[in-house]
Amino acid sequence: MKTVPLLAVVGVCLPWAARAEPSIDVTFANTVVAGSSSPPAFSDTLTGTVPVGGMFNPRLRLGLSAALRIPIGERGDLGAQWGLWRDQAFCDTCEGGGGPGVLGDELLGSTDLTLSGGHRLDVGESALRLGVLAVLPASKDALWCNPLVGAPGITAALTVPAGGTALRASARASRPFYLHNAAPVGICSASDDRVQTLTGAVSPTPWDGGRTTGANPTFTGSVGAAWVNPHALWKDAPAAWSTRISVGLDGRRDPVDPAAQVATLTGVVDVPPPRRPLTGGVSWSIGSGWAVSEALGLDLALSDRLPAWIADPGGAFRATPARTAITLSATGHL
Repeated sequence: MKTVPLLAVVGVCLPWAARAEPSIDVTFANTVVAGSSSPPAFSDTLTGTVPVGGMFNPRLRLGLSAALRIPIGERGDLGAQWGLWRDQAFCDTCEGGGGPGVLGDELLGSTDLTLSGGHRLDVGESALRLGVLAVLPASKDALWCNPLVGAPGITAALTVPAGGTALRASARASRPFYLHNAAPVGICSASDDRVQTLTGAVSPTPWDGGRTTGANPTFTGSVGAAWVNPHALWKDAPAAWSTRISVGLDGRRDPVDPAAQVATLTGVVDVPPPRRPLTGGVSWSIGSGWAVSEALGLDLALSDRLPAWIADPGGAFRATPARTAITLSATGHL
């Protein structure tokens, strides 16, 4: 299932503020994603394998999202979230002499629609929230490029107060359903170049940092832990200040094709089923916020996602685009 770089730290974000009436949070975020947007090649040397090539191509993402929350009684809630974004990519070696410049930009894009519901239980001084969610197709990628039927899932989060701060453990599991076993190649090429072949003109699919080749997952999940407001250990800390430190582990399960027999000129060859164990990544995030007023909050966060060495480490590492991100956002509470 496609993931957005900014949301790599899954299951550890802060919940909406508890309110007695329906509320809408509108967030405008500016994110710089640093790193290579084209994967480097690798070469074997006397001292080991080293990357060769690949460019430092940072990206700037401007996003506008809205989150609706409707309280149900004193302990339940329903929610919906959707957003728009625009990416601007820069390059360090452009055509026509090199040097910094604009590599290209994307048209206005959107996220998928996320619907959620939950119920809070008190466990001593701690709070346990159990919830369900459903991701519905509402983006170009999910509607056209790689058609998504939907992704139902479940969530759980336990918050434990600790000396003025809070510790939170969370988990999430989802079962996405796609129209195809893998994303159709070439449907949403980011290039306008068409190449004439014997069978007609085709548009090549360039690397745009958004998708790697492979089957669509049949299961995605994540676990995470967060330390909320560690600055509260400082007795003179301003009440409007908030901080957080989080780390998470996410994984996915790809479908496995059954064994098959292939007829060749020399006879029948048995092809065993492929080995596709769980693949995933380790995410972390450090953030700080400031409540300007009851209706406006500012937030600055640094996050990253590192590929986990639990399956196909070479291929997964080489095909993973940059995930180091710095995000400055402003949220209005309506």
